[in-house]
Amino acid sequence: MVRRNCPPLLFLTGIFKGHTETVENLWKPRSVFVIITQLDSDMKSRNKIFDSFAEEYDSFRPEYPVGFVKKIAKHVRLVKQSKLLEIGCGSGQATRAFGKLDFDVLAIDPSEALISIAKKRFSDTPSVSFECLSFEEYKSDSQRYDFIFAANSFHWISPEVAWGKAHRLLKPGKHLAILTIRRELESGLKDELDILYQKFNAAFTNVKSSSPVPGSSESSLSLQEKYFFPEGNISYEFDTEYDSDSYLGLMRTMSDHRMLPPDVQATFFCELGKVCKRQGRFEVKNITNAKTYTKKD
Repeated sequence: MVRRNCPPLLFLTGIFKGHTETVENLWKPRSVFVIITQLDSDMKSRNKIFDSFAEEYDSFRPEYPVGFVKKIAKHVRLVKQSKLLEIGCGSGQATRAFGKLDFDVLAIDPSEALISIAKKRFSDTPSVSFECLSFEEYKSDSQRYDFIFAANSFHWISPEVAWGKAHRLLKPGKHLAILTIRRELESGLKDELDILYQKFNAAFTNVKSSSPVPGSSESSLSLQEKYFFPEGNISYEFDTEYDSDSYLGLMRTMSDHRMLPPDVQATFFCELGKVCKRQGRFEVKNITNAKTYTKKD
């Protein structure tokens, strides 16, 4: 069974429904209360999404390759004394490689279940520590970091907090990196999966529009330009072999798939399993990318 030999996949992102209408009436005291309570509810909902399948997440979400992390470390000029902050660490899929290079890493995640697993897995890695809290909740009056990174988690944070807080927590001239992954499937499998996902397109669109993932690409770009200089792109490619069980296990840890209505989800995974079984064992090319940004003064 293929488990920890390729980086995680991208999550779908979305925009809160109804917030624009509420903001238009922001001057009304009751509307301010509605915004605060709605955002608080959305954040709590987001924080608990992964708790219900933390063991599966840890089993099937693969770790980031050390070779990829070494390229990032060299690019942003990290040394063993560098202090790192990881946003949304899960159970340590990207943390492991940074820990192996002896960087001083504080990894945070709002999922109690995932942090519990991570602490057990890293009990023999003194350079890495974990805290169960969201980036929004994280407070540091004096600590500043040489490097902040987020592996498939930055989009879960409101752009104002994501870019503004990262800027405040970094030392002058230091770097932020956002790690993502793109997959290339074999042509025959890709064609079959394209048809399958198109069949369930309406269901995934509904998940995207109702997902507790804040912000928009426009506001994120504006804030990125306010706080950071785009600095570079680091890529890393490798192939991974899957079978039906390992690929379905991985896809069951994807937030957009888990948020499908139960009956739709069951039907989708049944059909996905049939497609994968017809393929037997198959290879997936993983194209990992790290976008790096330098803090503006």
